[in-house]
Amino acid sequence: MQSNQQNSAKVPMIIAAVVLLGAAFYYFYYQGDAVATDAQSSLAVSSAPTNEQTGANVLQLLNQIRALKIDTKFFETPVYQSLIDFSVEIPTVNVGRPNPFSNVGSFVTTTPAPAPTVSNAAATIHTTGSGSTGGGR
Repeated sequence: MQSNQQNSAKVPMIIAAVVLLGAAFYYFYYQGDAVATDAQSSLAVSSAPTNEQTGANVLQLLNQIRALKIDTKFFETPVYQSLIDFSVEIPTVNVGRPNPFSNVGSFVTTTPAPAPTVSNAAATIHTTGSGSTGGGR
């Protein structure tokens, strides 16, 4: 008896859910078409600008930019001159590996060779290092 009452209570719930889903589908399906139709009709009414119209718009904007006059006297005012630069120089650091996709341990870390120095007396270039050229021919 209890099972029969539970089944009879589920039927109206299922019917209500199906009706609600059907109403939601109808609303979104037909409202989406109306919005798309309005957008399509507005696009159809306004034609795409031609190259001449686009060029004319660009020239008009360029002339407006050229007509701008910037008053540089602002940079000469004492208030502007009293501003202090608080910028911080960011030091360059060696970041990451030369090839981040290579296997770990398969790369050799190298430090950059020191810059060559010029001897004033002999006018020759001295470098630090092994001095080998690597050419075995």
